[in-house]
Amino acid sequence: MESTGETFNLTVKTLGNISLPIKISGDATIWDFKLEIQRALEGLGNDEEILAQGNQRIIFRGRLLNNEMIIKNVANLQQNGDVMHVVRSGGAMVAGENINGQNLEELAREELVNAKIRSLRCLLRNGEECIKFAQQDRNSENRERFPEEGNLNVGMASIKDFGEIAEQFGGALVKWSTQLSRMSNMLSEDPAILINQRNAMLPTSRYTYEECEHIIKNNMDVGRYLSTASQQFSEFFIPLDHPPRRVSTLAARRTDPN
Repeated sequence: MESTGETFNLTVKTLGNISLPIKISGDATIWDFKLEIQRALEGLGNDEEILAQGNQRIIFRGRLLNNEMIIKNVANLQQNGDVMHVVRSGGAMVAGENINGQNLEELAREELVNAKIRSLRCLLRNGEECIKFAQQDRNSENRERFPEEGNLNVGMASIKDFGEIAEQFGGALVKWSTQLSRMSNMLSEDPAILINQRNAMLPTSRYTYEECEHIIKNNMDVGRYLSTASQQFSEFFIPLDHPPRRVSTLAARRTDPN
């Protein structure tokens, strides 16, 4: 598709562990994107890897993307380097079809869970970095932004694995609560009184106007990351009543015939 306006340079990973660089206009739809994936797979010269446009399911950060969605409107999608995942849609799977001895339907459900865990870890890592900058009253413009680890394959996550994520999430919330208390105390002194006295300090907390700006910006950034993480955290399913003891997601369970 001819590019107009913003151009996105993305990486698409397949269940066969193939990475495809795809360049596409931000005005394109996911349906257009699927056609580019089909053409890229056809260019590999391996008939087993070809995945027709109508048989694809696109996953980004644990979410299925609808055909009508516009690339530039996909939430949290960066123009360069972000990773999407393509799996074969359930309706097009051939009964018993396998990759490396594993059923395609099972692989698709596993990738849904993998993508969600990758996204959650990315959100928590960025949230923790915001907290660190909030603790040090540093300028958020200098903060590193961590991309999702597209090469991270967690396999079928166990309850123990998810427990580690829960501990990381809880730790971030505890640290953030301390920073929110600092921000609350600072705001109670009305830092706006310093707007014409940039080098002066608040009488009690001793923050300058610039430090107040950093505290507010970093804490609000933490909120954006952790609120999204909280939503994704709630979408996991933790089975205790039956084996196997593997973490799933509500979306993945809806595709599970069992």
